Amino acid sequence: MKNFVVTDFKTTGPSPAQGDRPFEVALVRVEAGKLIDRCESLLKIDRPISRDLLRISGVSEAELRQAPPAAKVMHVVADWIGQTPLVAHKWGFDGAFLK
Repeated sequence: MKNFVVTDFKTTGPSPAQGDRPFEVALVRVEAGKLIDRCESLLKIDRPISRDLLRISGVSEAELRQAPPAAKVMHVVADWIGQTPLVAHKWGFDGAFLK
């Protein structure tokens, strides 16, 4: 596979089925073994994030308040990925949040 997109999500917890939500998404596009583009954004969500998680992630509450709505970001992400194959360290985790 020469062309692919690598995904990474920072989330409020492990399970979108239990209400956890992504608050940051980062993707990189690789073509012929070279990183050629990136797409990253914070997401405004309707769920509190623990202070410990904010500290670990390096994201502030103020940054999240100014972030674009999650639905808007995820539409951009879906368009950016298009039909490109996806790669993730833990696809079960990232794939659940991408859906």
